[in-house]
Amino acid sequence: MPKPTSKFYTEPEEVVPKTILPLEELTLKRMKISKLQSLVPIISDSFSLKSLNLASNVFGKDGLDPICAAVMMSPSLKYLDLSYNNLSIFAIRLLSETFKTSMSLLDVKLKFITVVGDKKEAI
Repeated sequence: MPKPTSKFYTEPEEVVPKTILPLEELTLKRMKISKLQSLVPIISDSFSLKSLNLASNVFGKDGLDPICAAVMMSPSLKYLDLSYNNLSIFAIRLLSETFKTSMSLLDVKLKFITVVGDKKEAI
């Protein structure tokens, strides 16, 4: 089998590229994502990701916590859509802090979110 011409592969058997192409937009709408933690480096370390759409997913109570933490560290993210999801009190606090400190985030959509968690946490 001939080797691929792409510089991102070192061997033909390699399934995952050694380098991720620069992503500007990532849409994972209406997907059942079980390992959100795997998205964290893509969000927090990318200097090219500008738009992230995670609307209409069925994340658990703390499902979006790692994503919200990654958004807080993202140097380039401008647009974020978390509509139709569950957000914990912790995730809402992280997002609130991100709104205050982010130099890049311009637009966040939070339509029809459900706040989940202990009401005592909110105080």
